[in-house]
Amino acid sequence: CPTPASVTVDDEEVTPDDEEVTPDADERESLDADERAALRRWLAATLREPVDSLSVLADGLNLVVAVSTTSEADAYVVRRPNEFRETALFVDTATEYAVLERLVETPVPVPEPVAHCTDPSVLGAPFVVTEHCDGAVVPLGARLPERYRTLAAREQLTWETVDTLAHLHEVPVDQFRDLFA
Repeated sequence: CPTPASVTVDDEEVTPDDEEVTPDADERESLDADERAALRRWLAATLREPVDSLSVLADGLNLVVAVSTTSEADAYVVRRPNEFRETALFVDTATEYAVLERLVETPVPVPEPVAHCTDPSVLGAPFVVTEHCDGAVVPLGARLPERYRTLAAREQLTWETVDTLAHLHEVPVDQFRDLFA
């Protein structure tokens, strides 16, 4: 997984793990017991290792769940779209997963795709599992983490965004034609 850069805040280097934006308590409890159990069973079978914990990071436009396993080296994220999937605004999760698979071998920083579930009995809708990437989840409408509140940090983030967009525009489009035909 690409490692996000650290930024300098008040002459001190801050990395993404140094701070965390946590969702409201209501958001953390957005999976009911049946969904948690079904997701835990599906993940354990798919990942071939026991799931240690599930932690809801966000539940707005997307349900985002951090998954830790008994292996300390492996951590994952489940992302299930909640809204707008039946519109032309977004691609379906199968296409999203295929795009991630193709981008992972490029300079574009994307999480490694791990699994795609289409069984509605697990979470009610298709979802994608990727490797976990360090960083903070910033829920829609939340204040930016402290590390981005300085002009220098926002400038650095802007340049990293421009670099990422440049890498994205260097990727040959032919490898995606079948996905959007």
